[in-house]
Amino acid sequence: MESNLIIVGTFELPSEMYVIRSRLESAGIQCFVQDELTVQVHNFYSNAIGGVKLQIHKADLEKAMPHLTAAGLIKKPSENNAPTLWNKLDEMTLKIPVLSSAIFEIRIIIIALLIALLVVIPLAILS
Repeated sequence: MESNLIIVGTFELPSEMYVIRSRLESAGIQCFVQDELTVQVHNFYSNAIGGVKLQIHKADLEKAMPHLTAAGLIKKPSENNAPTLWNKLDEMTLKIPVLSSAIFEIRIIIIALLIALLVVIPLAILS
């Protein structure tokens, strides 16, 4: 049986979910929350179970879009959908397991330092 609910946001803690939930409910959109009580009781389980999931009916998605966009859960489509160099670098560096949790700027700095070391050390040895 196919569920009529879709997940519109996941949150590490229930308190992060309450703002968008109340905004959607005030617009007349019925919301459902999954794993809220589990995370409230054992908040360290949040990452293991995928966080607190905010769900709505599929039929309400179009009505919810402005609220989800305003909350930053859905990004506005840009006029230029061509990926930039920075977007490509971001996607590529996210695939590196050790660096994936760091912010983009830190990932780029670490990679630049590693490349510099790979160039400098052989030159120092050869000279």
